[in-house]
Amino acid sequence: MCAGAMIAFAATLALSACSPDNSEADLQRCIAKAPSKAGSATLSGEEAHDAVGAEAAECMKALGYRHDQASPKCVDDVDFNRFCYVRRG
Repeated sequence: MCAGAMIAFAATLALSACSPDNSEADLQRCIAKAPSKAGSATLSGEEAHDAVGAEAAECMKALGYRHDQASPKCVDDVDFNRFCYVRRG
């Protein structure tokens, strides 16, 4: 039984290493789900942008990502940059 569990575990690890990077698609879905704050009279354009970014970041967290700004490609608008998110796990 132990050998079978080890084989299953090894197969799971091998398959997870080949799993596609869905971070761009996930991030675009999160941005699309965030309510538009652009027309809000109480927020400046930058505040509205930041509010949508915060909601997108929370959505990504709920999908199993964490912010990680270590990538050299994680520059500028970190809430909207897929290279600033890493799958937890």
